[in-house]
Amino acid sequence: MRFDQFVERWCMSYKPMLHEPGETSKNNRFLYVDSYLAMTDVCKNIPTLKSPCLVMESAQEGTMDERFDYPEYTLYFMVKGDVKPDGRKNFMAKWEAKQHWLKFRTYFSNKKEDMKEFEHLSLENLQYSTIGPLFNGWYAVAVTIPNIEKLNQCIDPNDYEEIDYGEGT
Repeated sequence: MRFDQFVERWCMSYKPMLHEPGETSKNNRFLYVDSYLAMTDVCKNIPTLKSPCLVMESAQEGTMDERFDYPEYTLYFMVKGDVKPDGRKNFMAKWEAKQHWLKFRTYFSNKKEDMKEFEHLSLENLQYSTIGPLFNGWYAVAVTIPNIEKLNQCIDPNDYEEIDYGEGT
């Protein structure tokens, strides 16, 4: 199972969301965005989006060496707050978003013990930040989760045509 599949299944089972997959779903609470820059478009273009919801970046950053890939997954736990500038209400929206993140973290930490594919996803020393207001009064907690994946790359002769590189080229 991929990490994004796990995240979507969590959204389906988490009672405050009870996400229903599918483009025509009336309770779609799990979305992908290309990057943080697309978050405003998500909030603006989906006025029927229900709170709380979870948005995952499909663009990935990371580093790589000869043996390992170190990708990072970015999640946004989002809550609809007040459109008006009300400091207390906006603080509470960010606080609520953080509570959803903490519930996910605890759930994932418990489940990953039995899921070998996630053994290198680290929940240690994670950084998060609150974001908002985004368009239409949305607030979020953004979390980046690092991973370590062993590279098992071999040359498959079926991927290449034989060519002569010749001398001096």
